Amino acid sequence: MRARIPGMVRSPSPDDLERLLLGAPRAYTREQVAKEVGLSVEEARPYWRALGFADVGPAAAFTIWDIEALRGVIELIRSGTIDESTALNLVRALGRMTGRLAEWHVEALASIVEAEQESSGEGEGGLRLAYDIGARLLPEFERLLIYAWRRKLAAAAGRLVAMGDLGDASVPSVPATAGFADPVSFTPRSRRLPVEELAG
Repeated sequence: MRARIPGMVRSPSPDDLERLLLGAPRAYTREQVAKEVGLSVEEARPYWRALGFADVGPAAAFTIWDIEALRGVIELIRSGTIDESTALNLVRALGRMTGRLAEWHVEALASIVEAEQESSGEGEGGLRLAYDIGARLLPEFERLLIYAWRRKLAAAAGRLVAMGDLGDASVPSVPATAGFADPVSFTPRSRRLPVEELAG
């Protein structure tokens, strides 16, 4: 029988799962977040949008980690480490990358839950399974995400330094790379859509 997460005796609710994934409860409004960091809502909003998040209005939709994340970026700007334009570009790139990664991970989690339900013969308890599996995966994959990013960062910086050491005194440019678009869940989605919608 699957072990239960300490402190979670009852069946988890969707709010419990969200709180687990966010790492803290939603407790702050956008005005409170901005004030904590010393910004106006208008000054803070571009960073939220750069991450790819929708406007949540006046609701208490933010956690302590939203405050800490914004504070960290703003302190880099105020210290002169990076300017505002660079900060927004870095935040935007991070939002795009993690958004795609999150979609992949949720699909993987859904597959694991479905497989466990089938193997146990129980059609119920999907939320409990998702909560339990998420609680186990989150700490390890959070560490893995930081580890992988630092390794990729070191490799990219190493290539840049090597190019600079070849005698080019100017800042070396990174070679262009060809890529292709691969929409998330495109294959199963394309099977369900009429031809006209698929073309659109």
